[in-house]
Amino acid sequence: MSKQRLYIQAMNIHLGGGLVLLRALLVVIPNDLEVVLLLDSRARAVDIPDHITIKFVNNSFFSRLGSELWLRSVVAVGDVVVCLGNIPPLFELKGKVSVLIQNRLIVDNDFDLLSLGGWTFARLLMERLMLTCLRKRNVRYFVQTDSMK
Repeated sequence: MSKQRLYIQAMNIHLGGGLVLLRALLVVIPNDLEVVLLLDSRARAVDIPDHITIKFVNNSFFSRLGSELWLRSVVAVGDVVVCLGNIPPLFELKGKVSVLIQNRLIVDNDFDLLSLGGWTFARLLMERLMLTCLRKRNVRYFVQTDSMK
């Protein structure tokens, strides 16, 4: 039986609160745990402990899709995948998946996304759609506060 691995999917994390959370998480991971971090290539300045394997993901559709396919091919039964960035993996995985949802705007249907305009509107609308389509999978969702829950 192979050793259990932890995959941290942080392809959408490169600044702000998500990056702060990622940095805090990385310093508390035990050295004896096998960890693979999928990290946005714009976050290369993050200090990564030596025992963590890093797979950088470019900020492009095909790079992210390729990383999603790679994740599907390597995650085994018993592995754990933690997704930072609000959205579960595109493809069903054999391991246990947990998603941290931080952005209230993708779950708050009372907020009018049109008021944001442009690229922000399009991105948040796509994230809402993806979360709606993928939410029925065997995924655990976590939030930081009761008000977010």
